[in-house]
Amino acid sequence: MLYIGEIRGGPELDNAPIINAISRLFSLKGSDGPELGTSLDIVFQIPGSVFSPEFEGVRTGRFSRKEQILQIQIAVPKEMVYENEDDALSFCFEALRTASGLAAERLKKAKAPFNEAALRDLIARVEARAVH
Repeated sequence: MLYIGEIRGGPELDNAPIINAISRLFSLKGSDGPELGTSLDIVFQIPGSVFSPEFEGVRTGRFSRKEQILQIQIAVPKEMVYENEDDALSFCFEALRTASGLAAERLKKAKAPFNEAALRDLIARVEARAVH
């Protein structure tokens, strides 16, 4: 299963293009998805007036072997927050591809099951829906 969420760094972000892009990504993904072996919880961290991510890029977060879920954290750059929605959506897809590779690497080290090909296929299908 692939979960997508966000941490908003302030109330001023409610209508920011990046928020709209993440919401669009979530709705295009739908509730069904391929079996990945280990689930991924993708969390976009969006900088604002109250909170900003303390890192850049994409990193792994908590891994629960018991629940078979790995969190991947994506720091949204400040300059991306108010970009147009199409550019923000492109950023999200690129970050998801990076997250896929990072997850595969982390889960291989943990000897946890993970179907990276199924995730990459899902990302490609969702991206194709986004451009049509």
